Amino acid sequence: MKLVVFPHCEYPTQLKNDFSSFFGLFYPFDIIRDDELGILVKKNTIDDTHFFLCRQNSNDVDSLKLDGYEKVFHMDAFGGQSRTQTNNVENSVYFQNEGEMASHNIEEEFSEKFDKCIFSSKDNSKYKNLLDNHYKNRYFEPKLHFTRNFYFYGFHYNPEIYKFNISKVETFKPEFSVYSGRLDSDNKKGEWRTDMVKQLDKLHPNLIKPISKTEDFKKCNFGGINEDFKNMGWYWDFNSADCFIVFETSHIHDQFNQFFTEKTFRALMSGNMVMLGISADKHKILIDSGFWTPTNDVFDETKIRPENTGYGKELLVDTFEYLYKNGTKSVKEKNIDKIKNNQRILYDWFYKDQDFKLDAIKWMLKDDNR
Repeated sequence: MKLVVFPHCEYPTQLKNDFSSFFGLFYPFDIIRDDELGILVKKNTIDDTHFFLCRQNSNDVDSLKLDGYEKVFHMDAFGGQSRTQTNNVENSVYFQNEGEMASHNIEEEFSEKFDKCIFSSKDNSKYKNLLDNHYKNRYFEPKLHFTRNFYFYGFHYNPEIYKFNISKVETFKPEFSVYSGRLDSDNKKGEWRTDMVKQLDKLHPNLIKPISKTEDFKKCNFGGINEDFKNMGWYWDFNSADCFIVFETSHIHDQFNQFFTEKTFRALMSGNMVMLGISADKHKILIDSGFWTPTNDVFDETKIRPENTGYGKELLVDTFEYLYKNGTKSVKEKNIDKIKNNQRILYDWFYKDQDFKLDAIKWMLKDDNR
C-alpha cells in the first residue's frame, strides 16, 4: 500500500489554509479519516494508494499517526510548509501550481531537490517535442491550474453557475467592456495590453467601454479573501457588456510559455462571451479542450508557425472585426449554449476524474519514469 503525504499550504496574504492544489490534482475522492491532523482519502481509480492532506505544518508520518504503508511519497507545493523536510528524502515530489510559468532556473532548482516535479505549465520552446507530457523527472500539465483555481476561488461551494442568467437584468449593455487599467498602464509589464485596446478602439471608436473594478471585486481579489463564492464582484464586471475583453499575464506574442492564470479561468467561468488576448497556441489548447470563444470562428490552425509570432494579435483583431460585422449581441445569442458549456467543462474537470489528472498521478506513483 502506498501513501502520498501532501503538506499544509498557505498562500501569502491571501489564504491561510490553501487546499486548492491538493483538491485540484486528487479530487474526486472518498474520505477515510478527517481530524485535526489532516484528511486521509482514497480514489477508486487509483489502486492501493491513500492520499493525506496535512492540516499541520509537518510531514513526519509518525506524528501524523499514519503507519502500515510500504511506500511513502512526500509532496510539497507552492505555499507548502514542508520543503525542508522533503529535501533529500526518498520519493519526494514537488507540485509547482502557482499559476505562472516556471522559469528555467526555478525548474532546474526544483528538479535537483526533488525526485519528481509536476508543473501546471510548460515551456514550449524547451519541450516542444514532448511525448506524454513528461521529460526525465518532470511532468507538465497546464490544465491542472484550472482545477486548482476552481477550488481556490470557492466554486465548490457555489450552485452550478451555468444555471445563472443575468441577461435580463439590464435592458442595454455596451458591446465591449475592458478594465480601465488596460487603457492607462504605465508599466512595461502591461503596456502591450494598453496598446492593443487602443488599436481596437481606432478600428471602431467608442465601442469599447472601460470600466473600473468594482469595490466588491477589489475586496475579493486583493483583500486577502480570494474566495469568489463570498463575493461575486468579478462576475458582475465580466457581465457588464455583451463581450468582455480579457488579457492574460503573458504577452500575446508569447509562443513558448504554456500556462493560464485566474484571468482566463474567470473569463471562461463568467458565463458571458469573452474575447481573449492570448497567443494563438493558447487558443488552440482551449479549442482542443472544448471551450468556445468567438475566436474559434476565425481561428486557422495552419497559421500557427514559429515564424508567425504576430498571429495572436491578428486573431484578436480578426475576432473584433468578426463581432462588429456580425453583431456582437447576435453572435452571443447564437452561441449562448456554447458559452454556458465553458462553465460546465470547468465543473466537470474538477468534480469528475479526468485523464489529465489521473495521468499525472499515475506518473508520480510509477517507479520507472526517471
